[in-house]
Amino acid sequence: MSFDIHWDALDDAAAAAAQRFLNERFQHLPSRPAFLGDVTIQQLSFGSVPPSLELVDITEPYADFYLAGVQPRPCTVVREAGAHARPCSGQDFGAVSQPNGPVKRGEMDLQATLRFEYKGDFTLQVATELQVNYPTEHFAALPVTVTVTEIACSGTLPLLRPRDGPRTSGT
Repeated sequence: MSFDIHWDALDDAAAAAAQRFLNERFQHLPSRPAFLGDVTIQQLSFGSVPPSLELVDITEPYADFYLAGVQPRPCTVVREAGAHARPCSGQDFGAVSQPNGPVKRGEMDLQATLRFEYKGDFTLQVATELQVNYPTEHFAALPVTVTVTEIACSGTLPLLRPRDGPRTSGT
């Protein structure tokens, strides 16, 4: 089963919002190498070619999803009154420790396996500067701009859908 993606909905306004989001995240990085200056996204375009998504299988979840002390953290888009949708923050992704013990498998949990492929005209331009810190700090700086175009990638993506919400051995 394939999915139709309305890629044209990712217009210039969506690209500008994603660019602002990424630039804000780059400004708040906890650390970066001493030779690297501020990193900014100067241009971002989703292009006109959508990715291909195909549902490969719906199965029982992988046992890895239920490792002791780990639970997937959900991510939702937040709509604030009078504002545009706010994308998920970097803290919304990944796994979080579950202090009550291992996650139990629910009866209605399921896993969807998707195959994705992208060969499109996505464009990303990143600017920074390489800093020479010898003989003193910030002795010299070399501005660098990198433009990435025509990205191609493919892979398989397992998605877990817990049906009954979080479950731990303590509940």
